[in-house]
Amino acid sequence: MPKWYRWNAYNNAAFFWIKGQLQLFPTMTLDQAISNFYKYTDIDEGEWDRMAIRMQYNRMQHEFYGKNDCTKKDKGNTGSETKSDKQEHGEA
Repeated sequence: MPKWYRWNAYNNAAFFWIKGQLQLFPTMTLDQAISNFYKYTDIDEGEWDRMAIRMQYNRMQHEFYGKNDCTKKDKGNTGSETKSDKQEHGEA
């Protein structure tokens, strides 16, 4: 299998794994979700560093939802922000 296909699959898997973790556990941080991704896959930080996963996750988050989790103080975007949360971040 070409390397591009493998990495595209990893990007998608990481995005949906992290997104699911953040929705199931609202108090989990993005960094904790990435640690769980490493724990439950055979990928280690030497192969795909944490910052690259964060950047890829945020890029895909922006593409799919028009949002960027970097502005959420590392809590991740669970889609459950209230109107006051959005006003606090200048989104409303």
